[in-house]
Amino acid sequence: MSKASNKTHLSNPNAQHVVHDSSGQRMDGWFNLLASMGGGNDRRSSTTYSAGSILAEKDLEQIYRYNGFAKKIIDLPAYEMTREWVEVDNDPDNHGLTELEKLNAKKHLRDSCKWGNLYGGALVVMGVDDGGLLEQPVNEKNIRRVDWLRVYDRWQVSWTTADINQNPESPYFGVPEYYRISAYTSGQSFIVHASRVLVHPGCDVPERVRVANQGWGDSKMQSIYEELRDYGIIKSSSVSIVQDFVQTLLQIENLADLIASGKEDIVKKRLEIIDLSRSVNNTILLDKGEDFSKQSSTVTGLADLIGQFALALSGVTGIPVTKLFGQAPAGLNATGESDIRNFYDEISSQQEEVLLPMLQKLHRYIMLGKDTGYKGKINEDAKIQFVPLWQLSEKEDAEYKHTIAKTDDLYLKGGVLSPEEVAVNRFENGFNPDTMLDLKQRPIKPDEDEPKEQ
Repeated sequence: MSKASNKTHLSNPNAQHVVHDSSGQRMDGWFNLLASMGGGNDRRSSTTYSAGSILAEKDLEQIYRYNGFAKKIIDLPAYEMTREWVEVDNDPDNHGLTELEKLNAKKHLRDSCKWGNLYGGALVVMGVDDGGLLEQPVNEKNIRRVDWLRVYDRWQVSWTTADINQNPESPYFGVPEYYRISAYTSGQSFIVHASRVLVHPGCDVPERVRVANQGWGDSKMQSIYEELRDYGIIKSSSVSIVQDFVQTLLQIENLADLIASGKEDIVKKRLEIIDLSRSVNNTILLDKGEDFSKQSSTVTGLADLIGQFALALSGVTGIPVTKLFGQAPAGLNATGESDIRNFYDEISSQQEEVLLPMLQKLHRYIMLGKDTGYKGKINEDAKIQFVPLWQLSEKEDAEYKHTIAKTDDLYLKGGVLSPEEVAVNRFENGFNPDTMLDLKQRPIKPDEDEPKEQ
């Protein structure tokens, strides 16, 4: 190969032709010199990403207060996460739900999700009555009850590096063990131990960003701000188009000369007379050399254009167009039942990742409370479950149960289940579509092929 060449080629004639430059960098790809594709003047290579500004606390508050779509984007997931609420399995006396209702836990956890989404994190302080102070670890052996819950957004919470737990064997290793809370209402601050709080971490971010955020995640507004702004621009622009939809055109003879000679008052008076005659008699009075006409703007394609921006906003928020806008904008067909189901699947995932750990910790303290229905005893079988978000209509529910009944009938005829087993599985604790077998409780039938004892 010539030393003057600054390119090398694969020696295998059957291999794909790959070109490298003198530094060894691959130069393969689509190439069209006339179209500036793939060469040094390729316009794509000049397109880079530039990070926007970080939304500050005041920015987030103003967007939330004054933009209806921003408020809905923050509020809707939080309300959906707590809409159908929870049930506690294997808790026949409903002690868990009773205590959660006393604490108004549904509202407080919903608020933690709202402010966690808006500000990038939130904290729920639990008023655990264990004889200790807020800055002391919870004494689980002395819990009487949980008296109250209070929610604080991330900007009300602070800590120093000295508050970070450095013990690898501690459950709080690498995270703050103490939080300083600043209450807006009283203007006072207090310190609370990590065992007495429930943490909403905010939207996920890389670890490096979380460290820069003092341990918090991002606001949901941060990643969708560009699409929210673009949709606002296109909506405002469409309003201007509608306002200027019909323009009145009036031609006045020697108009330039009148203005040049300082007779603007004559022109203004003439316009007032024309407007008055049109308002009173719906008739335009014109002089010789004057011409009156109307010109309208076109709005063809405007609905489809707005729809595309709406679809982009829906895409980055994860909220279906039908939920975010109330109905599918003109020109959009992709917001059916499957979109709603996908949305509920995403909400269910957030319930498991964010709400469930908070509820489990709170429920544990409730069970340890000596003054609650649990009498301080942990019920290991009592599990918190989220009620499904997707609820069947009466017709769908009847069809669903009919299908299960037909399946049970096949099991009964085949001897797979007994009538007693079907009754217990389906209706012992309300309708249950699942079937749990306890083979140990079934009588063992003798094998007819084995010889019987004489």
